[in-house]
Amino acid sequence: MTDQTLPPNQASLEISLLSLVNRALILPSSAIVEVVSLAMPQVVAKMPRWFLGYLPWRGLKIPFISFEAVCETSFKIHAESNIVILKTITASLNQKFFAMLIQNTPVKFTIHSNTLEDVVGDLAPYEIANVRLNNILAKIPNSSALEHLMIEQGVLN
Repeated sequence: MTDQTLPPNQASLEISLLSLVNRALILPSSAIVEVVSLAMPQVVAKMPRWFLGYLPWRGLKIPFISFEAVCETSFKIHAESNIVILKTITASLNQKFFAMLIQNTPVKFTIHSNTLEDVVGDLAPYEIANVRLNNILAKIPNSSALEHLMIEQGVLN
């Protein structure tokens, strides 16, 4: 994973570490549009537990999810919770953004090809790798599969 994390001929990559209740996620910083304070979404009845509703953001209604609930683990919303607005990676989508519940503020790192260390361990269905970054255990989410799940459930189009 370490050498495969960076595109060919790229010496470094800026990433963000997102804190959740029971795990940390690593995403390229370029995937993050904005971090906003916790806000109440427009709740939709009879939806999966991981779909928290639609969040009003910059004149749009964007899907708001809990990654932990997607992975079938518990999550908490508290005073330090924030929302990270992420770009979608599926080019054919009309909606170009979605929101994810996080704890605290993301921490940015610049990584090099030898910065991330693979770690053997269990992965949830929407995770593709376990890594260690500066003694922090983190997961790399499967963004494509996560978007596909949201499309299948009709919350992202």
